[in-house]
Formats: sequence, C-alpha cells, structure tokens
Amino acid sequence: LPAGENVAMMTGHGAVVNDVAFAPSGTALYSASADGTIRVWDVTTGQEQRQLVHHGFGVNKLAVAPTWLAYGAVDGGTRVIDRESGDEIADLTLDRRPILAMAQRPDGGELAVGDGEGYVMTVSTETWSITGDYKAAGKGPVWALAYTGDGESVVAGGIDDAAYIWPAHNELD
Repeated sequence: LPAGENVAMMTGHGAVVNDVAFAPSGTALYSASADGTIRVWDVTTGQEQRQLVHHGFGVNKLAVAPTWLAYGAVDGGTRVIDRESGDEIADLTLDRRPILAMAQRPDGGELAVGDGEGYVMTVSTETWSITGDYKAAGKGPVWALAYTGDGESVVAGGIDDAAYIWPAHNELD
C-alpha cells in the first residue's frame, strides 16, 4: 500500500520488533520486542490495548492459541501465559539460549521450541510437559520450525544447507 493509505503504524516498543502473531479471532495482534515486552494491539484501530508481558530480556518468538500465548526469549526463557490475564501457565525454560523458533502442531496439541544451540523441545499443550528434546540441526541454531500437515513430524532449519525432518514425538533421551 502507498504510505498513508490504509496503513497503521503501531508504535510503543522501545527496541526492534522480533515477532508478531494474530489472535485466532484475528481481532488482536501480539508483538514481541527486544525491549523485553509483549504488547497487544487492536487490529482495527492500530492502537495498543496493553502491555501483556515485561520479561526483562528481549522476546524473540511468539505462538498464540485460543486461550494461551507462548514466548521464547534471548535469555532462554520459554513461558506460557494466559492470554487474558497474563498469568503464567507453564515455565518451560531449559539451560539453552536464545529461543529462536516456535511452531504449533496443526491440531494445537503440541508446541515445538527451537534454540540457539540446535535443539528442539516438544511440549504437550494439555499437560505442559516436555514430550521430546533432541539435537535437531547438524550445526548451529534452529531458526525455523514447522509441523507437517498431519502433525506427525517437525521440520527444523538453521545455518546448515539442509532442513531436518524429525518425528514430532521424539522420545526424551
């Protein structure tokens, strides 16, 4: 669109915006920033509704479901919060950083999290327990994650010249 025509600029973060994700209803947009905040925006007006999270370290990735929002941060923080209240549902933080990728299984039953050390952690969204944790890239970080359409596999990509396909429910070592 040409500048000024149907364009809304959403300002409020104090640093770069690393990720954005729509609420399933499409009426709200969540933005994650290097300033450590997650903000909620009204997509109709472009106005900030509220600051949902102030993590303290930059927030890199978001995954949004009907009732929860998951985020991954520079310090390795991986948390799930209630979308309305902001209350913590689960802390999935491991000793690896930063979190660089997230994906939801198509049926919403599992979340995959990729980090800077090349690992993928999969988590049940019913119990918020870790269902898998494995080295998913030949070298370097996991920058990209996606589930296959049937939800049976996770595809991971990074600095390698290949993408890797893993069973979504890879057993814990």
